[in-house]
Amino acid sequence: MVGLLFSAIAYIYVGPIINWLARPVGSFVFTKPTEAFFIQLKVACGVGGGMALPFWIFQLWRFVGKALKMRERTLFLGILPSALGLFFLGAAVALFVVVPAAMKFLLGYSSPTLQPMISLGEYVAFVFWMTLGFGLFFQIPLVIVALARLGFVDPILLVQYRKHVVLGIFVAAAALTPGPDIVSQLALAVPSYVLFELALILAKRVYKSPLG
Repeated sequence: MVGLLFSAIAYIYVGPIINWLARPVGSFVFTKPTEAFFIQLKVACGVGGGMALPFWIFQLWRFVGKALKMRERTLFLGILPSALGLFFLGAAVALFVVVPAAMKFLLGYSSPTLQPMISLGEYVAFVFWMTLGFGLFFQIPLVIVALARLGFVDPILLVQYRKHVVLGIFVAAAALTPGPDIVSQLALAVPSYVLFELALILAKRVYKSPLG
């Protein structure tokens, strides 16, 4: 219900939102009579869902919190604000930095014989997956640190398997970014690897051995 309410509010401003999204491109085209209408609905639902995310997480906490032990509840409540903050930070990096830079690079390949005609649906999908991918990948430090704090992950073991983790990051980045272009994949994978290295540093400080 809350998501629908926020989506309805976002729909009122969907025109300015799409105009803002179009800044790196200039303008869009749509190839089906209903495409523009349904894309506006999708944009409104996406913005509304993002606004309602804290509420949904709170409801999830109410559902699973009772089944957690006191130590786990304390850890969860401690990292929840950071998780939300990192998700929105990752989304902001994607929207304000990565997407404009990626579009500038990709549109640089246009020429008098290669004129870009960006579909509204394709562009919104590109922005959505980049935003979601960055939001999720920015959770990497918290996941690693939390597991290390609980004694489930040994940072030394992660160091030994660094190559496998890096491969997994690039595979996941390829799966989360739309299309086959290497630019968007690298734009997601490289910061994610940096976050992984930072997480290792923090995990070594908070790690508690299950034997200790």
